[in-house]
Amino acid sequence: MTNQNAINNIQFSSINVQVFTDSGLYTPTPGMRYCYVQCYAGGGAGGGAETTGAGEISGGGGGGAGAFAYQTFSATTIGAGPVTVTVGGAGAGTLGGAGGNGGDSVFGTFITCHGGTGGYTLAATSSATGGAASGGGGGVIPTGGDYASPGQDGTSFGGVGTLSFFVASSGGPSPVGAAGVQQILTESPSAAQGYAAGGSGAFNGENQTQLGGGAGAPGLIVVTEYIA
Repeated sequence: MTNQNAINNIQFSSINVQVFTDSGLYTPTPGMRYCYVQCYAGGGAGGGAETTGAGEISGGGGGGAGAFAYQTFSATTIGAGPVTVTVGGAGAGTLGGAGGNGGDSVFGTFITCHGGTGGYTLAATSSATGGAASGGGGGVIPTGGDYASPGQDGTSFGGVGTLSFFVASSGGPSPVGAAGVQQILTESPSAAQGYAAGGSGAFNGENQTQLGGGAGAPGLIVVTEYIA
């Protein structure tokens, strides 16, 4: 962990921010003394809904959010670079099946944040019996980071009857993204917005064609450089 007093005692001439929404290389700006790295993994997609017949329902749980971590590094620790940056992709919905997982975001050998997992799917079942589908898990605790947090889980889907009792699923939110929320009345999934959040599950009432869950949001890495 970087000594905050050391940072406070330096007079910096400028601050520069490098934002990575795609994988690439981080090359320190000349004069960089410290850099503050924020790392977010990709969010998982919601579970899809199977094709349904008369008197049947199907639905999916929400996708889990990607894990995130923050850390301040000195120029000595980072070195001359470049540092390989991998930005985790968004989980994609699958027609009638479990949602895709979000990708890991990695900053060199310093921080690894794990993507959220996709939501599960309730197979087409009698609406009189009903059933449930679990949400995907948030990305597990990152490796590295002065502050590191797992992602938030997606919520489960549940239903009994024909629009008589439902628990709508939503994805896991993130500090930089809004989760997708399942749309029961319109029978449509909702993609996550921003970064690192999970998508909602899909929903089908009777006599509907299979759907994919809402897509998760991609990861993000932000490097704030303090230059002297």
